[in-house]
Amino acid sequence: MNSVILKSAERFIFPIQCLMALFFLLRGHNEPGGGFIGGLIMACAFTLKKMAIGYESNFWFRFFPPRRLIQIGWWLALLSGFFAIVKSQPFLTGIWGPSVFVSII
Repeated sequence: MNSVILKSAERFIFPIQCLMALFFLLRGHNEPGGGFIGGLIMACAFTLKKMAIGYESNFWFRFFPPRRLIQIGWWLALLSGFFAIVKSQPFLTGIWGPSVFVSII
């Protein structure tokens, strides 16, 4: 898309969306839905950036292609599930804190 208005607006909206996503992520740490909503806002921010300046000229997409980010997400999900298996819990049970590393050793 070749819109001067969209390119100008993106310069101001993208950082605000990133800060909003971080706020919702940190706010939702102890409340339901924070990480999911923060991820959605961040995805909207990158979609806006992609629409405004294009895929080829985007700094973030050059170093973090979307397929690579999807692969990293899948591996992190699998890794977090195996911590629960080590503690004899069902797969993907949320285990937080240093107790995970103590039980492995």
